[in-house]
Amino acid sequence: MAKACVFCEDDSVPMHNEHIFPDWIARLYGKMPSGIAQIIDPSGVVRTYGKRVFQDKIPIVCQDRCNGGWMSRLENRVAPILGPMMKNGWTTTLSPRSQAAIAFWAVKTALVLDQFYPAARLIPDPEYPALYAAKQPLPAHMVWIARRNSPGNNLASSLKESINQIQVPSDNPNL
Repeated sequence: MAKACVFCEDDSVPMHNEHIFPDWIARLYGKMPSGIAQIIDPSGVVRTYGKRVFQDKIPIVCQDRCNGGWMSRLENRVAPILGPMMKNGWTTTLSPRSQAAIAFWAVKTALVLDQFYPAARLIPDPEYPALYAAKQPLPAHMVWIARRNSPGNNLASSLKESINQIQVPSDNPNL
């Protein structure tokens, strides 16, 4: 039996190489340098390997219904909103419709990313077809979006800094 698409569960067509992070993000930044990536395996061992930024692909989705269908439409919907926010630090008030699209995109992207290193997967298999059927985040999903101020190139500094170097302002009583 052929491998089934993780979202629509169709096993009658070949799987397509899906970008973990969409190609439009790589195009935002032009020619991306090679770098390193690190993954911590379940035993706590850090694996380091060379890679090109935003170029990882995995064969987990079908082309017509998913990658070239609803996923492509979702990317086309959020790219004009997220692109300037990511590249230029653009801030805006997001309409409820834009918030919903970005939340759906964030969950879809997190699910695809979870497939990258199968030995360390966290998301249960039923989440994928459930997201496909709902075409929106599931009730158990929570998505937060924020802007991070950092000196210099936002992408480069984000890729270099570990999470413990990112500071949340402490003057906000709601945090």
